Amino acid sequence: MPKTTVNPVIESSLWAYKATDVVKLDEDSLNEAAKYIHAMMLAEGYNPRTWRTHALHMLPPEADEFSWDDPRTTASLDWIFLISSLNFSFWSEKCGSERYAVQWREPSSSGEKDGEREQVFTGYCSLVAAINRALEEDIPFSDPEFYSTCPDETIAHIFRPASGCAETISLMQERIAIMRENGEILVKNYGGSFANFIRELQQEKPKLTALDVVLKVIEVFPSFRDITTYEDREVYFLKRAQILVAETWAAFFPAPSTSNQIPHPIFPGGGIHQLTMFADYRVPQILHHLKILTYPPSLLALLESGHDFEHGSKEEVSIRAASIVAVERVRDEILILRHQSKETAGAGTVGWDRGLDVPICSVLIDFYLWDAAKRIEDAGEAIVVPAHRTRSIWY
Repeated sequence: MPKTTVNPVIESSLWAYKATDVVKLDEDSLNEAAKYIHAMMLAEGYNPRTWRTHALHMLPPEADEFSWDDPRTTASLDWIFLISSLNFSFWSEKCGSERYAVQWREPSSSGEKDGEREQVFTGYCSLVAAINRALEEDIPFSDPEFYSTCPDETIAHIFRPASGCAETISLMQERIAIMRENGEILVKNYGGSFANFIRELQQEKPKLTALDVVLKVIEVFPSFRDITTYEDREVYFLKRAQILVAETWAAFFPAPSTSNQIPHPIFPGGGIHQLTMFADYRVPQILHHLKILTYPPSLLALLESGHDFEHGSKEEVSIRAASIVAVERVRDEILILRHQSKETAGAGTVGWDRGLDVPICSVLIDFYLWDAAKRIEDAGEAIVVPAHRTRSIWY
């Protein structure tokens, strides 16, 4: 594992932002946008535990109940690992009811099945719904031993589309290959569980940080090595490796009633502030929507035409790199705002300043922006610029 406390994504994305010189930050709009994002996060009480309020998320035990021997810990970590392994390429060639979607009878909050709550899920939510549906059908799909060896036909059944869809889930063969490879690594080296992977790391380094885990993940699992070569230089994006660790951080984040007494059970060394946003295709959309990013007319024309951008192309690298630089800048502006107003935490964020990590971080800003973009989409409102289209396993 590399001996570093500096996230390689930060330096290399800043270099790529300057080297590509396509997408720009709007300095005049950035400060106002940061004020808006900060105000909205405070107004909504948006904090790390917001992750636990998402209906599709599998909830692990609370931090004050945490135990490596608790089967809920293993189940949750294996679920997060599988989700993050497959968290890519959800943009659709189709519109409306024809696009790939998953139909699932979501369990009610009481845990009972409620047939009247059957829903159709698209995008990233279709992945989560398909996996949850399989678990509800007693298919142990989040078990690495299962998905490393089960028949391709079983996987196809798990990802079956809703009635009326004119497409299946994208990159199915690539998804199967990733499941086979990641499952085999976990079974062969870590007792068949991502929980064992984390536990072994924590035993090696008691003050384990989020960045420690990211760097180990890309060392052990090839499919998480989201590194692009541009002008003979490596550019680290690490979207899925960082989101794997960030989701783990959020899922096990201590409740306000306990956060002043106990550290994070997975990351006692903190380090979430060392991670960046997750360079995908949705967050750049809303960054442009908020006028933080500006696109030249030539790029806007390509986006409007539905152009397919090659992975590693100048425009694609620029969009991703600029998004990382932009969120880092937004975070810095919010930290200045909080310092100026002598705020240590906002509504619903009790315990953020307890010394584990900084009160605001790029991970949380990314979570908020992604959720905001999804709400805009679900409400049928238009984000001005289309997402860039790059069919890839990396995001």
